[in-house]
Amino acid sequence: MTWQSILDRLLVFFSPQTLTALAIFAVTLAVLWIVKRVVLSRFKKIVHRIGGSVGDTVVHTVEQIGPFFYGAVAAAVTLTFVSLPPKATTTLRNIILVILIIEATRITQRIVQFLIERRLVPLGEQPNEGILALLKIATKIVLWALALLLILSNLGIEVTALVASLGVGGIAVALAVQNILGDVFNSISLYIDRPFETGDFIVVGPHMGTVQRVGLKTTRILALSGEELVISNSELTAARIQNFKKMRDRRVLFTFGLEYGTSTDKLKRAKEIVTQVIKETEESSLDRVHFKEFGDSALLFEVVYYVHSSDYNVHMDIRERLNMRRSGQFCRLKYCSLRS
Repeated sequence: MTWQSILDRLLVFFSPQTLTALAIFAVTLAVLWIVKRVVLSRFKKIVHRIGGSVGDTVVHTVEQIGPFFYGAVAAAVTLTFVSLPPKATTTLRNIILVILIIEATRITQRIVQFLIERRLVPLGEQPNEGILALLKIATKIVLWALALLLILSNLGIEVTALVASLGVGGIAVALAVQNILGDVFNSISLYIDRPFETGDFIVVGPHMGTVQRVGLKTTRILALSGEELVISNSELTAARIQNFKKMRDRRVLFTFGLEYGTSTDKLKRAKEIVTQVIKETEESSLDRVHFKEFGDSALLFEVVYYVHSSDYNVHMDIRERLNMRRSGQFCRLKYCSLRS
């Protein structure tokens, strides 16, 4: 290679068109960098002042955008002002497209992971790390698979056969492990819908106990008799579940009877006694007390009150106090035939 050929190549490289393209690229890159720093700095101040996890996530996502993204944007702007040979233009456009798709996928992945971590986990509660990890992996696989197909399609590669083969393979795998996948999807359904959580006391059919752990395939419940019940998540999603942990007020209905021949004044006095006893009992409130009907062997009263606790022991303690005080009051009035 002679000095003349080297000089000719340098003259081509430093031609006015090439220098213009480099200038536009450099200016655009500088403007993008300045805008990023200024906007990000002001947005950080706003987030610091008002707080919130959404703002922190936006700041972190913008900070993580790599230099290749800004270079691709600057190159795309440059192509609008400078004409290059067709082959070079096509190659550069493909490179820009690949970089933009990759960065867009990374940003989308961070947003989806934020939604999974923040929106699917109630404030102050311990997340299920296994299900969260599974959701993150699943969304990552789906997003990057779509990004790969989009890149191949824009590069002119036929992806129809690839998508069809992946579909057939996915169906075959799903049929082979359909029971396992069913339990996994049911565990995700339980995690999102949250009919119960760890520590809740639930009743499922003939079984009752406290939820110990919700796994990917099964849920473990500590029964009242002490043993551990292992129930598949598929069975739980199909069953009717009673969750007593979420109960705020327990409605209690009971009846008691007074013997025939009790005077009207004593019937009224009995109603007053029950009303007074319930109103004086802590953690309970009276709904109604009525002389309901004439029973086969007694005059029947119906009482409804509310216990402001989900604890069954609290309910029974209140019931016991009511029975004790009611029994003592009625015996002093000399009509102790009680039916509850």
